[in-house]
Amino acid sequence: MLIVDPKKRLGCGNQGITAIKGHSWFDSTDWDALLEGGVEVPSEIIRRLEYALDVHPTDDTYQVFDLRPDEDDPPWLEGW
Repeated sequence: MLIVDPKKRLGCGNQGITAIKGHSWFDSTDWDALLEGGVEVPSEIIRRLEYALDVHPTDDTYQVFDLRPDEDDPPWLEGW
């Protein structure tokens, strides 16, 4: 996905997101659980976030995004 030339980049070909989902690096990914928010966060990430929150002041100005599919989503987003 980090290939500069979009023609060679994973996910930019005819298969789109299917190519990314089918790549062996994502074999253990449960895409449905990920969409539903049911994937457990690794403890190392939790530890780092807790540390960052303890060290840095809280910023409540960020916006929380709803990641569920919407009827207005463009067709190329289908399958995410």
